[in-house]
Amino acid sequence: MKSDLKQYEMDYSDKKENRVASLLIFAAWTAFGIGLLLFVLPWWKDAATGSFVSLCAFAAAGAFLRGMAEIIRLLHGIHLKMK
Repeated sequence: MKSDLKQYEMDYSDKKENRVASLLIFAAWTAFGIGLLLFVLPWWKDAATGSFVSLCAFAAAGAFLRGMAEIIRLLHGIHLKMK
């Protein structure tokens, strides 16, 4: 996948080198899953106070972690290109 500058490619092939990025993506999906669970659970117990806020907060945290993972992968691609 090319970056916006169309100079560097993101490297998705080397899983060992992208371990930090993979862990951040796992943390992002985990955060979104927890937020979804906290959103659904109060509806099941008829106490829906703050469930939408918790869903938004965990989704924002997941999006932030996913963005950081993509930045790490892009920087890794730039580093490999400069070698």
